[in-house]
Parts: sequence; structure tokens; C-alpha cells
Amino acid sequence: MGHRAILSSLVKAETDEEVGNAARQEGCAVEFILPYGTLITGSRRQLAGLEKKGYRVKILTGTDSLQVGECSIKTDNAEQSVSPLSLEQEKIWSHYLLQLIAPPALEWVEELGRMGVDVVEPVSAYGLFVVCGQRELAEVQKLPYVIWSGPFLPEYRVHGSLRGLSGVIKYVNIAVYPPQGVDAVMDAVIRAGGNVERMTVPPAFYCGEYGELLVEAEAAVIHELAGLPDVRWLEYAQPRPGMEGEREVQIAAGSLDSTPFPDRAPLPGYDGWLQGLGLKGGSGVRIAVCDSGVDANQDNNKTGHMDLRGRQHSFVNYSKEQYPNDFLRHGTHIASIAVGGAVTGQKDDGGFLWGQGVAPRAEFINQNVLVGPWPPDWTTVVRDAAARGALIMNNSWCTGSNPGSGYTLAARTFDRLIRDAIPGTATSLSITIVFSAGNAGPHVSSITPPKEAKNAIVVGNSLTYRPHKRFRCGDIRGIFGTSSRGPARDGRLLPTLVAPGTDVAAALSRGSRRTPITGTGGTDVASPDRMLNQYVYMTGSSMSAALVSGACALLTEWWRRRTGGQSPSPALLKALLVNGAEDQAGGQDWRCLNGESNKLWEQLEDGRYCCELDFWPLTLMSGFKPLFTSGEKDVLREGEWHYSGEEKLLYVRTFGGCDPQASDAPLLNALATQPLGHLPDSTQGWGRVNLNNILLQSPATGRGSKIVIDGEYHFTASGQEFIIKVAPVDSRLPLRVTLVWTDSHAAVGSGRVLVNDLDLEVREIGEKKRLYKGNVMTGGYSRAGADYDSMNNVECVYLREPRGLYEVRVVAAALRALARPPFGCTLQWQDFALVIDNAEQVTEDSVTVIPVIEHCERADDTKKNYSLKIACKQLLVSLRAGDRVGLTGLDGNFCLADFALALQTITGKSVRKSTGSRILAIRKRGCISQATGVAAAQALLTTVPGRKAVLLFSGGRNNDCPRCDDPKTVLEYGGNITVHTCSMGPLARHGMLAELATSHGGNYYYVPDTFRLAEVCNYLRADITGESVVLNETMVANSGYSVALVDNDAEEVSFIFSWPDVPKKLVFEPTGANEISVRLRDPDGFYVHPNSSWLYRLNGAGHVMYKIRRPPAGIWQLEMLTAEGKEIQYTVSAYVKSSLRLIVEPLESGKPFTVRATVMENEKPVGGWHATARIHASFMGHTEVRLRKNAIGSCQTASIEQPDNFVPFNVTVRTDGISAFTGTPFCRYRLISVPPREIG
Repeated sequence: MGHRAILSSLVKAETDEEVGNAARQEGCAVEFILPYGTLITGSRRQLAGLEKKGYRVKILTGTDSLQVGECSIKTDNAEQSVSPLSLEQEKIWSHYLLQLIAPPALEWVEELGRMGVDVVEPVSAYGLFVVCGQRELAEVQKLPYVIWSGPFLPEYRVHGSLRGLSGVIKYVNIAVYPPQGVDAVMDAVIRAGGNVERMTVPPAFYCGEYGELLVEAEAAVIHELAGLPDVRWLEYAQPRPGMEGEREVQIAAGSLDSTPFPDRAPLPGYDGWLQGLGLKGGSGVRIAVCDSGVDANQDNNKTGHMDLRGRQHSFVNYSKEQYPNDFLRHGTHIASIAVGGAVTGQKDDGGFLWGQGVAPRAEFINQNVLVGPWPPDWTTVVRDAAARGALIMNNSWCTGSNPGSGYTLAARTFDRLIRDAIPGTATSLSITIVFSAGNAGPHVSSITPPKEAKNAIVVGNSLTYRPHKRFRCGDIRGIFGTSSRGPARDGRLLPTLVAPGTDVAAALSRGSRRTPITGTGGTDVASPDRMLNQYVYMTGSSMSAALVSGACALLTEWWRRRTGGQSPSPALLKALLVNGAEDQAGGQDWRCLNGESNKLWEQLEDGRYCCELDFWPLTLMSGFKPLFTSGEKDVLREGEWHYSGEEKLLYVRTFGGCDPQASDAPLLNALATQPLGHLPDSTQGWGRVNLNNILLQSPATGRGSKIVIDGEYHFTASGQEFIIKVAPVDSRLPLRVTLVWTDSHAAVGSGRVLVNDLDLEVREIGEKKRLYKGNVMTGGYSRAGADYDSMNNVECVYLREPRGLYEVRVVAAALRALARPPFGCTLQWQDFALVIDNAEQVTEDSVTVIPVIEHCERADDTKKNYSLKIACKQLLVSLRAGDRVGLTGLDGNFCLADFALALQTITGKSVRKSTGSRILAIRKRGCISQATGVAAAQALLTTVPGRKAVLLFSGGRNNDCPRCDDPKTVLEYGGNITVHTCSMGPLARHGMLAELATSHGGNYYYVPDTFRLAEVCNYLRADITGESVVLNETMVANSGYSVALVDNDAEEVSFIFSWPDVPKKLVFEPTGANEISVRLRDPDGFYVHPNSSWLYRLNGAGHVMYKIRRPPAGIWQLEMLTAEGKEIQYTVSAYVKSSLRLIVEPLESGKPFTVRATVMENEKPVGGWHATARIHASFMGHTEVRLRKNAIGSCQTASIEQPDNFVPFNVTVRTDGISAFTGTPFCRYRLISVPPREIG
């Protein structure tokens, strides 16, 4: 059987004809040349063969059907294209469906528009919902890419929730397109005896949006309403909503003891955890609590629960009544979990604070929407939150409709509001919406509406840690029995993740009648018979969602600090949570056997109850009481159960003879035989939330440093792609890549909800070139092969044992719509968030570097030779991933016994470590011969592509072999090799080394003593990488700090500390004689945690490097501290990768000499800066000269008189100014060395 697929080449220069020929050679049939690829048909074997040859093969599924609402249309059946509408309807009908041969291309949509067709929205994978007349439709049917067309029939427009209802339905949601038709539909509802409760019209500039009506109507008129020309959709709207301490917070934080699972437990001390990370508990962030109200409502900041008092930003009352408090108690509990401050100081018997919220210093907006008219206008509710500054909105409720209702109108609305929370404004404002998954589990597809939205974060209920109380949760990897399971109706993975929501202790509303936790609270002074500030246990995915909302506030504060105030997008928060989630594999899988969605019990004559069950339970719990197993089903005492494997029936005699189906019956939970499997699945989603995994790296966690991209790139057409090359930081840890995008809201009732289909690819660079596709996993890790995911807007690739280099691609496989205002599908646009854990970016401008280390001749230079190798090692290990390093050395004291060590590509810490070891292992203190060492380097570089550089370190001259002392001769025909030279001490041939560097495009440097050696090597590193130096100084001190100005142009900054006294141990708080501390303070004055995932950290003997991608601009403080006041020599440097560069022309020895400097930004000379030149020379001392602006151009110069210099000297040029593009200050350093004048 043939499979349709879109074939595209990874080689951009390859033509459509060449791609088609490749497909034919493999035996495939070429059907159509698409604007973004070639449509082919072939067998699985043939398609796999093309993929092995390096082509991208996107297999298309379901091309012969179109799913709309409750109907599946077979588009390969010609008979179905005959319109079943009546003659009267045909005359006025304008709603039609088109099925295309492939996902719609922008060029096709534009052509349809020119034909007078209003292309409203994509439907399923290959369909379009269009509005046009029959004449236009007849022309459309002739297009080669249209394979089927038909009217959008009334039966396609009715959601299944309306079927089987009778009498007056309160309420019905009606979508209308075009939205101008709402008046006519409203009149028709009234004529049919119905009432209109609410009318909503989208902003005029929106494209493809519905008008909406909330009506009360007889069930008998539903079909009549569905037949109105402008009606797009009808669905049932329930008139009532469904509502779905520190222990749980520490589980979410990942602050656990080291006990092996299943007994691993949380540790007290959440506030200390926050302080250690430099976080203020969500300070400056607002969460909207969309619920039943919060405690004292309007008066919360005066008389509310102490844990919440003073942090309510505003109260939005949706009720017609003025409720003084949260009498339903639900919203108070939610707010306490998210932002509770635990200020009462009350603790449980384990030392955990009652009422500890995840973001204890965040503000909240109190929206009591659950006690107002239902259903509300969700656009108004979200706008109210966003207009008051909410960035996160918690929704721990459901609409009241049946679980598994699919992609409803409310789900569609929330998907749009996440992108544009305040419709109609000039600039769209996003909001992160968190939903509880629901408490309708454990059945498949039991997610409650409207949680099948794509762009929200949907949270299931995992177990907390209370092994001896209540539900007796002893394994935090477990899932509670009522937690709603996925997948979504269209097959998408849900829930997004899980968080502790079982027996969560949080604030109790004073208006609640629930029983408080014994011993909590204090007496109300005004009313001694009343207790205040109490706590209560509650269980459900509502609690889980609140915890994740608090986590989002914490992550928002963290992200703002690392980006200079920019808030993370909803897609990024989702990506961070998914990427950091912990696999629940091996945990307990509890299944609820009663409750609202589990009415399966039969009462037997003797008072026993039985139900069908397809697994053998390990344990049964009735509420908080365990039931006991019995060997006989016919003789069960109270509190006993028996499972018959033959009958697949469970028999129970409940406590007190309670009917399991009664509304007040305790939950009956059974522990499944099999433990939970690996992520991702429909029980745990992508795992349990773990903030430590997001915020910290090894050794604090099992994660690494992260590359994070948030909306920096976007696509405007199918076939476009974003590529980033990465290397694992630590090959002992997994490499995790997570892609999330805020998709355009889909057509309501669409069989496939994904609109803009992006694909995640991770491909090995090297011989094997294995391709890993998003969401193709086994055992929690990715495997090669299988098809691309075409359903989810979350895709992950997790590699268990990464090796070498990888190419990460985000591919716009099929764009169908504009994922930002004004929306619609007449334009295409999609951005994304990408999180890559345990990775560093591979440079695109790689260089191959080979040092040639010539030892110093004098007998007392052993220390100098060793210092040189140490400095060289520190230079090489700090190079970028993707750079290559080779070494040369000598076995003996004669120049013919040379050898060259093989090149190594830097791919992570292990390669850097081995490179450093190889340098230190060079025999005989280094090369005896400059020429032989350079010749060996050249031989190694002959076949290497790209940039090549030789670093020649010379400490003396070898007079025994004149031929060996002139490396210029061996490089005369050396090809494109840059040579940088570094002379040490008076015996070096400075003139020859300067000439060698100049003639081969490099720089000559002079090192007067080992004290300045590391500084010179830092300038060499800048020459190699093309980065700019913003700090470079050497000190001897027991403590001290330096400052580095990082400009707004900087894409990346690297901070490097090095010290020659290698045995020093790096710690955060030094106490011993051999311990030192290195710390960073960001421009806001906060310490950066040494294990922060924000940093790429590389530390080894005698050095530590921190690298930060897209750093906040401003002054960074770099601190060094030793124990007991012991002084140490160290060098500290900072580099930025930036479009702003300082260029200083080479100096010639002579009298006088001129320093000439230019600042370039984006390859253009700029002004608005000043420079100084500091001369370091034995014959002049330390002289500082101010450069002056040249009369012509933007160059600055200084002419300096000097006596004849017969010794080398250095000039350091520093420039300070304001960027012409960003308006922010910058600083740059450059070192110029001048060789001595030749005598005579």
C-alpha cells in the first residue's frame, strides 16, 4: 500500500527536479510539486530509503478523510460531493469545505482569495472552511490541488453534547460566521421561542473569527438553528461550573533527600531554597486566581488570612451578590498554594510550614467568576486579569460539560486569548493560562472541558509525601486515582505534566464549613469563640494546577532577571516545565473506582458490591482507610475485597455498607498491578514538575546548562527552518531538547486541532547521522526512526547518552495560519520557544588551533615553561564547541624527531579535559625547535577546512641549529594559516616573531614576565574567536572584585578566572587554606548561583569559565575570595560576542609612533566614543595618553614621542562609548605589542 509523503531536501541548492528524480530512483511516484516540497507516493521501505539518503520525508496520514465535529467525511468517495441541501438552502448557502492534496500552502490561499473566496480557517490536516457562492465554488473545483469540495452541512455544525437532550436547554453556545450575521441568528432564536443571554462580536480587524451567542432554546429547534446559513457551530454550555502546604512545594522544587525511590522524601526549608537561588518568591509577578473568591474578598488586605494579607492586587466581582467571603473555600485554597506566605509560622510534625505557597511574594488578582453567571464571557474574564497586570491565570475548574468533549468553543477562545489577552489593542499581550486536568479519571480521555486547548498548561494530580497520614502517600512518583487522563479527542498528549495535588494543606477560608487541620490557627481577638488563619487539606488536580501557577510566577521572576526585565512567553514557561519534568516511571498508578465518571457498581443481595475491572488490584483504599483482601468472594466481611481474575470482577463489602455510587461515598481507589511507565504518556504527560531541574545544573541536579530561545525566530511560510548546532556539555548526562509553540487557535470541531505544524529534528553530525524526531520515544528516551508528530505543539527529543555534535532543527512542516493578531489564514506566521538542556552552542565560525610551545633556554626557566603550558592549556580548553585543537611536541633534543598529535573537535567537558591533559604531558618542556614545531602544525592543518591558526610561543633561541630557528621558511607555501606569535623574555627573536605574525595575518605579543602571561593568552583567545575583550587584569590579593561592562549588543559573554597555583579547590564559601571562591553578581546586584542552569560552567585545575547567552546589559561584578586572608595571584577576563568591535592598527617601532583606533558596529565605523592608550615600557614607565578624533573619518589617534626602543613594549588601548544602535554604554580593550628596533 502506498503512503503519501512530502519530500524535501536538506540541501537548499537542490532543485525540485533533482528531488523528484531521487524519489523516482527509489521507486516512488511523484504526484505534485508543492511550494514547500514534493508530494510523492511510495511504500514504507521506499520512503525509509529516501530518509537514509538524507532527505526529509514527512508522511501524510488521513488524506482520504475530513473530520468535522461528529462526522467523518470520506473525501475519496465521489458520491459525497453531491449536495444534500434542499433547493432553498442551496440558493443561499455559502459555507463550504475543501479538501486539498496536502496542507494548504499560502500561495493556494492567495489564489483562492483572488477568485473571490473567503478562506476562513483550516479544518483538520488538509481541509479549509471557506465562504463563497456556487459560481466561485465551481471554479475552485477545477484547481489541481483541490480533491474534494462540499457544503458545510447542518449536521457538521452540532457538537455531540447537544444530542439526546430534550426540553429547554440552558444553555447553547452558537458560533456565527461571518460575525456580522449575529443579528439575523439572534432574531431566528427569538422567533423560535428562545432567549439570548449574551452576544459577543470579535474586534473588527480580526480575520476568520466568529461572533458568538449564548442562548436558551428548545432542543427541538437545534436542527433548525443548525440550518441557518451563517451558523458555524452549536454546543451545550452547562449553567453551573465544576470545581475541580510546604511538603508539596518542596516536591515541586525538587528539594528531596537522597533516599532511593520509592521512599525519597521532601526536606523542609523552602525559603532557604529560594534565598540560595537569589529569588524573591515571585516578587513583581501577578497571578489571577479565577475561582470562587479568596477568603475576605474585597477586604483581604485588611482582614484576610495572614498568609495572603497585603498581596491582593485587586478584587474583580462577577457575582450579582456582594459575597463578603469565599464561602465555597476553593479559591482561598488555590491562592494559598500558589502565593501563600506561610507567615503564621505554624508547622506540621515533620517541620514543614503550613500554608507555604510556591511564589510567596507574588501578588494575586481575585476573580470570583465561579459564583457569577455561568458560563461567563471568557474574553472579558481574561481581559480583566491581563488589564490588571496578570501574567499567569490559574483555572482550577471545568465548564461542567462531560469529560472528553474535545476542542470546544471555550477551548478555542482560550487558545486565542493566550496569545492576545486584551483583544483590540495595538500590541498583543500574552498570558499564561494554567488549567487543572480534572478529577474524572482514571478513564482514557477524561480531561474535562475546556482543557483540550493546545496552548494552556494542563496539570494532573500526582501524590504528595505523607506516608503515615490521610491517603498514606509514600511514593511521590505516584498518580492519584481521580486525576484525569488523556489523550485529547484528536490524539494529542494530555495532561501537559503533573504536580502534587493529594492531601495538600493550604489556607482555609473563614466562610468555609470544612473541618480545619487540628491544631492550626489562632483565636480571633474580636470574637474569642472563632478561630482564624487555619488550614485545611484538599485533594484534586485543582491543587496541582495552583502549584504550577506559582511555579510559573517563580520562573517569570527568574527569567526577567536573566533578560533585563523581559517576561517569558507562555510557550517558554511551558517548555521549561516540560523540559525539567521528572519521569514518574515506577510510581504507583492509582485508579478511582467510583465517583461521578465511574458509575459501574452493582449491589448484590447480600449487601456486597461488584464491578468490572480489567486488572488485579494490589491494594484498595476507601477514603483514608485500607481495605483487606479476602480469599473468597462469597464470604466477605466489612472492609474486605476479593478479585476474580476469571470473571474480571471486583467484589467489595464496604465500611458501613456504603453504596460506592452514592454522592457522599468515600473515594474507592485501587492500586494497579503495573507501575507507571515512562514519559510521555496520557497519565503523567511529560512528568512531574521539578524546579531544581530547570534552575540548577550538575552537580546540584542531574541536568546541565541550558540554551533557551524565546520567540527570537519565526516562520512565514512552510518549508522554512531554524538550525542550531550543539554539543553536550557533559556526555554523562542526557541531552534534552523541548520545542513548544503558541499555535493559532483551530476551527471548532476540527478533527485535528494542530494548525501550524512544526517539527523538531535532532541529527547526529558525523558518520552515523542518525535522525531523532520529536516525540518518538521508548523508555523515556528518543529512538531513531518512525514518523514525524503532526498532532502536538509540544515536541521533545531526549538522548540518553549523547556523543559528539548535533544539529537541532525546527522545521515549519506546514503553516496554515497567522498565529498572532489579526489571525486568519490569509497570512502565515509562527514563532516558538526552544529549550536545550545540557548543551552548548557550536560555533558556526570554527577554527582549528595548534599551539607550538618552544621552551625557554635558561636553566632557571623551569617555572616559566610550566607556567606557559598552564596558560596555554587554559586558553585552549576555553575555546568554543566546534573548534578543533591539535598539539605538537618533541621526543628528543633534535629537530627531526618531531611528531604531531591528532586533531580533536571540542564537543564537551571530557574533550576539553583531555586536551588540557595532553598539553601538560608534552615532553621535554616543549618544542626545542620553532621551525620543526611549525612544520608539524602545518602538516596537521593541510587538509583541514575552514579557518586555521598556529600559536607560536617562543621563550628563547636555539643557536645550535640555525635552520630550526626560522619558521618563516616552512610556512612560505603553507596556505591559509594565520600565525600568532608570543615572545617571552629577552632571548626571544622578537623581530622575526613579529614579522612572522604580520606576514601571516596574525598578531605578535610580548610577555615581559609570567605575571602577565594569562592576560596575553586572553588577548590571543579573542583573536582566535573574534570576540571582544571587556575586562583583562591580573591581581595578587586575598579577596577582590573586578567589573565588566557588558553592552546591549552582546549575544554572549564569557567570564574567565585563572590562577597558576593549580591545587586550589573551587568552592562557594572557602574555609580551608587550599580553597577559593569565584562569584558573579549580575547588573541588578544579585549573586548568580554557581550551579545556575543560566550559566555554561567549565572548571578545571587552575581555571573556571562562565558563559552566558544573551546576558543582561550593565556592570557585572566578578569576585575572588580566599580563606584565612591568604593572597593568591589570579587573572580575570571577560569577553563578549558582539557586533561592536575595537580595531587598533599594528604599531611600528620607531620615533614617534602613532596609535590609531576605530570602533566598528555592524561593520560600520561609529562615533560617540573616546579612547586612551596606556604604554607599558621599561624605558617610559606606565604612560597614559588620550586619543583624539581624527579630522577625517571616525578614527582616533595619538602620536607619542619615545626614545629609541631596543626592547619590546606593550600598549593597551581602552575605548568607552555609547552604542549607536542600542544607546547603551560599551567598553573594549585591545593589546598591541611592539618589537624592539633592530640595532644597526
